[in-house]
Amino acid sequence: MIAARMRECLRLLRWSETDFAEEAGYAVSRARNWLCGREHPPLGVETWLEALVKAHRSLPRPSTPAVPARRLAGSTSSILMSAAPEIRAEPGQILEPGQILEPGMETVEPRKENVMDRSSFEKPVTILTG
Repeated sequence: MIAARMRECLRLLRWSETDFAEEAGYAVSRARNWLCGREHPPLGVETWLEALVKAHRSLPRPSTPAVPARRLAGSTSSILMSAAPEIRAEPGQILEPGQILEPGMETVEPRKENVMDRSSFEKPVTILTG
């Protein structure tokens, strides 16, 4: 990751150099060297920062209207479930990964893909004409 991309990531997250260093667990001087391009950050820090930006961009803001479960299931549910693998909807109730709970609704099971049973088809026949 180049320094310009790191600075862009911090801008998107609205973090200062100090915030970034604190969250990453490194000294501010070290983070400043990464952001100025004097040193290369560890791969783990680069990956972590990119993942944070991706999650930040893909998750809806709290003030936006709720997205129907049909649309949410495709893009962000995997991020939500990986960020919080065990979500308790009600006391004693645990949602499995892939389940989505909307306010006032019951647990929604993900759709199972139907596989066509091909055993009922006849075997193909080759007809030779000449």
